[in-house]
Amino acid sequence: SDEDIALKDSIRLVSTPSSVRLAMNCLFFILKGHAQVVVNGKIIKVEKNNFVICPPNIGISDFMISPDFEVGVLFFSSRILQTFLREKVEIWNEFVYSRKVHVVAMEGDRFSAYTTFYGMLHTVIQSGVQMPFYNEIIRSMIGVGLLGLTSILYKDRNSLNSTLTSRPDKLFRQFLEILHNSSTAHCTVES
Repeated sequence: SDEDIALKDSIRLVSTPSSVRLAMNCLFFILKGHAQVVVNGKIIKVEKNNFVICPPNIGISDFMISPDFEVGVLFFSSRILQTFLREKVEIWNEFVYSRKVHVVAMEGDRFSAYTTFYGMLHTVIQSGVQMPFYNEIIRSMIGVGLLGLTSILYKDRNSLNSTLTSRPDKLFRQFLEILHNSSTAHCTVES
């Protein structure tokens, strides 16, 4: 539905001088330039060919962006994330919540595939609802994009294992594994 997905290609949405608390999952495609922001009190730096993954209820503040900065932003609800990823949502939860991976860097060719995806999605959305199967096309495209990004997170999971050094991080990861292995319904973890 309309409240599950939003697409924005203007930095003005996120470059306000005050802090922002995000109500949805956000995926930022850094298309050009570089920036520095504070995410839940932690400074992160991003540049071209980076994705920034932000779960709901996260605080973003202190924006500093280069003059040539360009970004595409995809907002999506946790419900739609669960629908798209199904049993693979535990990979997303592990990286976004347990490991707190907010920036994913990619080589040029891999990232250009996502900029093409973003451009196609933008074109389909702007074409309007007069297109046959409009909602199904958009849902399918976003599902493919999220599944592809989750695949990249999964592929890189071994290189990120060394970042889990504190006992609380390890315990939270074990908790997520227990939830994943239980027979109850799977949902994304939200604050």
